[in-house]
This record gives sequence, C-alpha cells and structure tokens, in this order.
Amino acid sequence: MKYQIIPPQQQRLVLKLLRKNLLFLLLIPAAGAFFGFYKAYRIPNVYKAQSQFLYKGDQSDMLGGKYGGNPYAMYRGFTDGENQKRILKSHDLIGDVIDRLDFQVTYYLVGRIRKTIQYPDARAFKIEVDSIFPEMVGRPIGIEFGEQNINISYTWDREEVIEQFPYNEYIQSKRFIFSITPYGSRSISEFKNWPSKYEVVINSRERLINQFRSKLQVDIDNKTTIITPSISDQSVDRAVDFLDTLAVVYAKFTTRQKREENKRSLEFIESQIASVTESINQSEYEVEGVKNSNSIINLSAEQSRYNEKLVEYQDEVLRLDMELNKLKQLKNYLDEASEKNFMPPSVYIPEQDAFLQEKLSQLYEVIQQRETDLLSATTENPRVKQNEQIFQKIRAELLEYINKSEKALKESRNQIQRMIRRYEGNLKALPQSQREILNIERRIAVNEKLYNYLLEQRATKIIEGASISPEFEILDSARSYGIIGPNRKKMIQDNFLIGLGIVIAIGAIRFFFLDRIESVQELKDNTNKNVIVGIPKFTEMKDFNDPEYLNSDQAFALRKLRTGIQFMASSSNRDQKLLLVTSMYPSEGKTFVSSSLGNLHSLSGKRVVIVDFDLHKPNLHKQFGLDKNIAGLSMVLTGHSSYEESYQEINENLHILTSGPLPPNPSELVIREETIALIEKLKGLYDVVILDTPPVAPVTDAKVLMKIADINMVVMNGKHATRRNLGLVEDLVEEVGSGHTGIVFNAIRTPMLMALYGKYAYKYGYNYGYNYGYAYEYQYRYGKTKK
Repeated sequence: MKYQIIPPQQQRLVLKLLRKNLLFLLLIPAAGAFFGFYKAYRIPNVYKAQSQFLYKGDQSDMLGGKYGGNPYAMYRGFTDGENQKRILKSHDLIGDVIDRLDFQVTYYLVGRIRKTIQYPDARAFKIEVDSIFPEMVGRPIGIEFGEQNINISYTWDREEVIEQFPYNEYIQSKRFIFSITPYGSRSISEFKNWPSKYEVVINSRERLINQFRSKLQVDIDNKTTIITPSISDQSVDRAVDFLDTLAVVYAKFTTRQKREENKRSLEFIESQIASVTESINQSEYEVEGVKNSNSIINLSAEQSRYNEKLVEYQDEVLRLDMELNKLKQLKNYLDEASEKNFMPPSVYIPEQDAFLQEKLSQLYEVIQQRETDLLSATTENPRVKQNEQIFQKIRAELLEYINKSEKALKESRNQIQRMIRRYEGNLKALPQSQREILNIERRIAVNEKLYNYLLEQRATKIIEGASISPEFEILDSARSYGIIGPNRKKMIQDNFLIGLGIVIAIGAIRFFFLDRIESVQELKDNTNKNVIVGIPKFTEMKDFNDPEYLNSDQAFALRKLRTGIQFMASSSNRDQKLLLVTSMYPSEGKTFVSSSLGNLHSLSGKRVVIVDFDLHKPNLHKQFGLDKNIAGLSMVLTGHSSYEESYQEINENLHILTSGPLPPNPSELVIREETIALIEKLKGLYDVVILDTPPVAPVTDAKVLMKIADINMVVMNGKHATRRNLGLVEDLVEEVGSGHTGIVFNAIRTPMLMALYGKYAYKYGYNYGYNYGYAYEYQYRYGKTKK
C-alpha cells in the first residue's frame, strides 16, 4: 500500500490556490521588497557612539583613604547604580549638556532621494537665530541660493510659503529672524547659484533635551560598577561631542556635593577658631593685669595640683558642652532636613557614636533617593511617598536618640561640676587675687586645647578639599561604534513578508468568500451528495435540429447526464419516468438542461413531454421558439383549456406544454389537485415527463413538486458555484431526499492561468401583478451587476 503525505484532495486545493493567486504571489511581494529597498535607501544612516565610566563612589573614604577616615564619608555620593542611570538621564543634567553645545540648529543637505545631516565641519554656513515663532520650532526650513536672492521655503497652515531675501542681509520673515554666515573665509555672495539645496531645523532647548534623553541609553554593570552611556544619532561627530560633554557635566555634578560640604565645615571651624582666639587673648590680658596690680607670688605644690585637676575637669566640661552643641546643631538640621539634600558638617557628628553615624547614613541615602526620584517623578508618585514615610521614621528615631543622649551628657556634666566645686573649695584659702589668676589660667589652658583641636580639624578639611575628585573614572572616552541602522536588509525582508501576508490575506478572502468550484472532482471533494454529471460551458451551442448535434460535445455531455439519471434511479429503486429540473437561483441553466434532456430522449425514440412549471418567469418557449401566450399550463390548471388543446408539438416524439399566460397566483395553482391529476395523466401518455420548475430560493413551487417526482435534478451553474451556495443546495437535497435527488454541475468554466481578480453581481427579479398587485424581487450578489 502506498501512503501519500498530502491527500489528492488537498493537493488539488493547493494547486488551485497557487494558480488563482499566482499573479498576486509574483507581483505584490516583489512590489513590497522594492518599496522596502526604496524606503531603506531614503532613511539616513544612524551611528552609535559609546563611552565607559568606572563609578567609584566613596568606597575609598569608607576604608579610611584619601579623607583620613572621615566619620561620615560613607554618607557621600550615590552608591546605587540605578540612581546613577537616572541622574545621567535627568532633565537638568541633559539640559546642562545642551547648553554647552551648539545644537540649536540642525543642518541637512537635501539630495534627490534622502537628506544628510551636516555637522559640524561639513556645514557650508551657520545660522544665528534672533527670534522664531514657537509654531516654527522643529519645522524644516528650506534654503536655496539663487542668482540675486536667497530663497526660503517652509510650510504654514498646510500651504507652502516661499520668500526671497537679498544676500548679506538678515532673513527677516514674518515668523522668524536669523542670519546666514558662511564658514571659512568665503563670503555669502560666493553662494550665488549654488547647486545644492539645504534644509535647517531650529530647535528649542526643551525639544533638544527630550530628544537626547530619549536617545541616550545607560547600561549599568552592578558587579563592577561600570557605567556605559551610549547614544545613536545621524551624525557620529555630534554623538561623540554629546557624550564627551556629558562626562564633563557628570564629573562636575559628582564633586559639587563634596565641595559644598567641605566649604560649610571650614566656615564653621573658622568661626569657632575666631571665638576661641578672642577668648584666649582676653584671658591673657586679665592675668597680666591682676599680676601687675597685686604682686602675686608662686603657688604651693598642693595648690598647683588642685589647679591642674580643675583644669582637667573644666576641659571635660568644655568637651561635654561641645558634644551638647553638636547634638543641638543636629536637631536643628533634622528640623530642616526635609528641605535640604546635604549632610551636616562632619564636626557636628560624634566620632565614637556608631548608632548615630548609621542612622545619619540611612537618612542621607533616603534624601538622595528622593532627590533622584524627583528628577523624573512628582511628589504624588507612590515611590516618592513611600520614601517620605521612611524619612519621617528615621528622623523620629534620630530625634529620640539625640534627646536621650543630651540627657546623659547633661548628667555627666553635672557630676563634673560637683567635682569642680569641691576643688574650688580647697582653693578658697588662697587670697582673692590668686584665685582669680588660677581661674583665668584654667580658662586659657582649656581654650588652648580647643584651639589646637580646631586647627587640626581645619588642616584636615583643607586637605580634603584639595583632594576632592569626581566619583568616576573614564575607562573609554566617547568613540564611534559604526553604523547601527537602519537595518536595510531587514526592512526589505519585512516589506517582502508584508507583501506575502497581503497575498495570503487576498487568497484567504477569495477562498472563503469569492472562490468558485471549478470542476466536478472539486465539487465531489466538497460535498457528500449525489453529483450526477458536469456539463462544460460551450462557446458554441448546437441547435437541436442540426444534423451534427448527435456527434457534438454538447450531446456527449447530455448522454452522461442521461446515464447518471439511470444509475441514480437504479440505485434508489425508483422509476425514471417523472423527472424534475430546478435550481437554487435564476440563470443557472435549468431550462437548458430540461430542453436538452428532453430532446435527447426524443431522439432515442421515447415519447417525451416537457412542462414549463415556471409560472413566474418562464423561458422554455424561448428554447424552442414558441409562443407562451397561447393556451398552456396555466389555462389547463384553471380549466380554461384541455391538455390536448394546449400542448405544442416539436416532433412526433417531443411535445411542449408552455406556461401559458402568467396567472396572478402561480404558487396557488401548483398545489391544486388538478396539478397532480395532470401529472398522472402525462405519465400515462408519455415515456418521460420532464418538469421545468422555478428556482427554489425565490419561490417554493419546486419543493412541492419534488416530493412526487421520481428523480430530482438541482442545476448548479459554475458561475454561482461558491461553497456558500453549495451549502444551500445540500440543505435542499437533504430536505427533499438525497436518495433520488442529485446535482447537475452546469457551465463549468475552464480556468485561465493568471486570471485577474474579478467581482460581479447577479440580480434577478420576479415581477408579477395582475389584479392582485403581487410583487416579488430576489437579489443575489456575486460580482458585476446583471439586470
């Protein structure tokens, strides 16, 4: 046994689809590919430029590096790679870059097919913009150099505006004012009759910011903290200039916070040094005054020991006061922290308080995160609101901790004050003048320690300020990575595939809605009902009386019909005396089949009568050149005439009963008992009785007669042979009985290769009136209209 991968039925279907849509298959994808090629050529090249930064943050600071292990160096900088990405693409940062570059005007050289951007040295001239209407921002302005004038063209209110301006003068249009200055040593007059055509686009700052923000891509490698900014642009030089300037602006941004903090710390230290210096000078002046006025002698060893203890305790009190002052400054900072985006000076932060340092670090990260979020979001953003809740929680924890620390420091201070009062009591035995000297010397000693400490802090801050550097290092400076677009090959392929998709869509529409069945085999593949025979469409019809008729293709096809009727009658155990011919729609060829079949039976020696039961729009008489208005079927059924008086003889074996005058109630005549009686009478008089009935779709006359016929034939014309119509024929065959009802496929058209897509419509109307004023119209659409 042979197995086929594709069944013959599907093979025939595929071949038919290819044949009917071959022209579309060849032309549309090719047209799509050509359009894709033309479109790809029109689009200018797009280049990519890229650079790489190594983001360092403050990692060295936290290890005690260049800032000498500053207690809050961990707070500085942005350590989150996503934050750096958002900063690099922030509106303000990109705006600073745009302000440093000459991007306001974009220049193009207009070719026959595409425009090429000119930047920077390729520009033949430069535009200096004085003023411009907002509506003209971003619109192309054409520039051509003529013999006497410069021609300026642009579109306004959907109309092209052309203006002319003399050389060496300002371009003062109603909607913009600018000057044209040539590059190099040439003068503007040298551009006269310049063959090239140019186009310029004047951009606003906001438009440029949005444009470059959308084109800038920033990739972050969190494992190595490598930042890779890249940008695509029609000009590779412009892309490189943008990235180089971005690096400069970003470096300035990363050092700004450090320099501001360093400056605030130095200002605070300087103010403290000035205060301590003034206090020391005042105390020394007081000591000299007391000694000179009282001739003070040296103190005893025990008194000197008491005095040194007092100096130590008072130094500790001063230290505690400084800690309390730091905590006070921190509280003031926290009260205003929501309005600030910087840390307090490091001198405010106790060096040994790890908890306070950790919480301040968290607070600073939250503040910086909020500032980063606000670069691209509003205060109503859920992320910003959540950040604000975290900020308030940390702030509350800090204030509670500071209040407890203040209480503890104050208790320590009170204890030391009690020790001071004890030693002061031991010194009360000294004369008043000596006690005064001791008090003053203690203040001097304490202030000198504080002074030395502040000098050390100032030196540290000066060194820190000198060593401030950007928090990133440039690994690769901006450079071109070549052409990245457009992908011309892909554009051509995509347009080819679109064309192929259109062909498939057209083929599907034609197959499901407009496709016709074209052969008997295809009809059998699409139905399980009896297909009696297929009759081709003849270009030349033979007359029944033509001597050559019996040897014609037409007669051969009808012999196959007769054989098919005999086979169906024998297989269904029915007689083949009463034959009925109908169709679903008008002009299917039922009358042609009835008359041809009757003529063929008569030529074989059988007595045949053909009755025209189409009392709506009869056509049988036309086939034989008879008059329908003489006595016919309508006269017999109404009793106005007998059958013997009404039939017409074609030859001795073939009689015709025409429809006769059209009655006002044709459908009512068919269901009368006289109709059954007439048919039974004809069956007794003739060997074969053929009933030519009206189409089934407009009227139901044929369905009544099909119940009593031996063999029913439903004629289906190749012009109307769609799958939808086949479904209606199948329903009819099923309704009246599929065993003795078959399909005659008439007027099969030989398909033409490369047939163009066509559309037609068919319209049929029954109009009958008489005194009843009946009117019926049936319309069937399928292509071009025929009335």
